[in-house]
Amino acid sequence: MGVVDDAFKEATKSLDFKKAEDKVQAGYIRRRAEQLNKQKPSADALDLALDITKERHDISTFLGNKLLQILINDTDPKKPKHLDLATMSKVTVSSDSTKAALEKTYRTNRWDWMWHIVWRAMIVHSDVLWKPTATFRTLQTDALEEILDRRLRTVEQLHCNVNSGGVATSPMSPDRKWKVDGPGGPWKDGVLVRNFEYPFLPKDPFKDHLAKMTNWQDQGDTIFFNPPIDSTATIKQANIRFPKKVTKAWLVLVRAGSSFGWPTFQPNAGLKHDDVFRDMFDAPRENFFDRNWLYCDQTGSAVNIEALEFGMKRRPGAPHTKFETAMTTEKYVRLGPVVRTHREKNMGILMSDDADEFFENVFIDHNDLQIGDFVCFWNNHLYDLIAIGAWRNEYSHIMAIETDIDGRVTTTALGPNISLSGHGLITSTYSAMATDMIDHVKKILDQLRIALKAAVSAGATPPTTRNGQTLVQWSPYENFDSPGAWWIKIPKSIWEGEWIYQSLDDAVKSVPRTVAKEAGGTGYNAPPDPDAIYFPLFEPQVTSSNGDSWRAYLDKRKADASFRAPTKLKDLTVDGRLAQGLYYHGSTKTTIPVVRPKVRI
Repeated sequence: MGVVDDAFKEATKSLDFKKAEDKVQAGYIRRRAEQLNKQKPSADALDLALDITKERHDISTFLGNKLLQILINDTDPKKPKHLDLATMSKVTVSSDSTKAALEKTYRTNRWDWMWHIVWRAMIVHSDVLWKPTATFRTLQTDALEEILDRRLRTVEQLHCNVNSGGVATSPMSPDRKWKVDGPGGPWKDGVLVRNFEYPFLPKDPFKDHLAKMTNWQDQGDTIFFNPPIDSTATIKQANIRFPKKVTKAWLVLVRAGSSFGWPTFQPNAGLKHDDVFRDMFDAPRENFFDRNWLYCDQTGSAVNIEALEFGMKRRPGAPHTKFETAMTTEKYVRLGPVVRTHREKNMGILMSDDADEFFENVFIDHNDLQIGDFVCFWNNHLYDLIAIGAWRNEYSHIMAIETDIDGRVTTTALGPNISLSGHGLITSTYSAMATDMIDHVKKILDQLRIALKAAVSAGATPPTTRNGQTLVQWSPYENFDSPGAWWIKIPKSIWEGEWIYQSLDDAVKSVPRTVAKEAGGTGYNAPPDPDAIYFPLFEPQVTSSNGDSWRAYLDKRKADASFRAPTKLKDLTVDGRLAQGLYYHGSTKTTIPVVRPKVRI
């Protein structure tokens, strides 16, 4: 064993690796031993272990004090205070019987989040959170406390207020008890602690008033907020809405022909930014009109900015000059998809600005994920080509992380062992989220295959996808039984121009199950368009270790000209492995784009 391994063994003697918190502490010990060994290679294992044990004591003391103040006694002297969990646990007007149990759960969540946030912050940011002194190292408690305040505020707001603790998460939920007093409100649903909604509603409670609800569009069982516009106008009203108190603080216009706009804070609208965010987040608010009607990326941005204000107010002696400058700069504070999934250059706005004093907008290794990180969970890029809907992505926050004793995030076949939550999406595991998102792709592909088989049988023209993409028949080697091998053609203009891949090989490796022209073996037939990539509707019955049967077939056929697969293809297996997940450029990439609080010393 080396010095680092010996130090790890010595420093973890008191830990029980079956306990979640001890396992996370072990991750800190491993990472810290590696860091200190690089800084001072001459130190022996016992010296490293003693140093790390002293650090663990200081971190535990900090964490113990905070837990006693906030969790046990609710005597935290700082203001503003963290969420009042007793208030948060009364979710609906009729939830008295469940209030006590939910409050207990909320307090357990807070305990778990706090220790996890602190230890993961120390794992990732030890280089800045320890200040060298003449005798030892001093913990930068003010900086660590700001990180704790902001991250805890983010996940608690998201869980308790944005998603009302999992109760009545959707407007369509039976937990919503609607009382509709006319087309202009109030519209009360019995929910007390929910402050963000999507701009849609169930039709039935409003059916008697639809004729006068001119800003709403009827779409079957659901009605959508869709203000009428002049089709010739250059600027139109976006289909989002803020509560009346703060409406004038946000510009929510978009250009004609677009369906998306960045709500932009107006610092000269006569409303102070802290008043605006307090009015956006404070509960209770039973009237639907008193809530913010926004999408997941806009809500996630708002949660991060509110947590920043919260953390700044709680940090003692913190200079607020740069913060005030940021919040009062014209067109600088916006709500939208700030997570840089396309590797864009910075956008020059809060949360996406390389000069930002308060947030990091970076690509990280998945082993450096932390509770409260703002991320984007992507469906397969194919969704863009076959569907018109809201399941393209989910801007979310990391709510739970499972790690091994070395601090690495454990993984499943579908991705990292983490849980996420977004606007309207109560905390879900990575695997479940991937499966749920891909389920929408499966339903559309099933419909497409039915239409294709009918067309082939009738000798008719093959259908296209809902978004007009061409289906092509192509057999890389021998032909297969009818209907044959059919593919969705994805031209270079899309995989390069829209999906931002640098090469054909990069696109194939990054978008699960796709293939393209390659140097095949004897009898190989190139695809119709050598610059396109192809997504299969059917697959050969060839065993594969990773579930990619076409890749296995192509490799085996190239290596052995006598190899043959069964001539009958089966419908493509569609499961969570198809999701891009947190990796916009596919799981072959090792980094994840995140927006997160910056450690400010």
